[in-house]
Amino acid sequence: MKTHKAVASLISAAQNELRCVYSRNEAEQTALRRRAQSGELLKVYDGIPSLYANTAYWDGLTPPERTLHMARALAQEHPQ
Repeated sequence: MKTHKAVASLISAAQNELRCVYSRNEAEQTALRRRAQSGELLKVYDGIPSLYANTAYWDGLTPPERTLHMARALAQEHPQ
């Protein structure tokens, strides 16, 4: 699989900020979807925006931590 530098940066930033990753445009969404299809990422929320997490990273989180990761991502995307 090709490396999509913008998506790799999104994933890294999301993990550093203790949140799930989401796309800001269609190209990023397509790249995230492909990584989910390959098993590298998990689609953990099927809303707007769709939220993803690195599979190994997500497996290491407790259920409360997973909820907080999703909440932080949604709060960042929808601040009001």
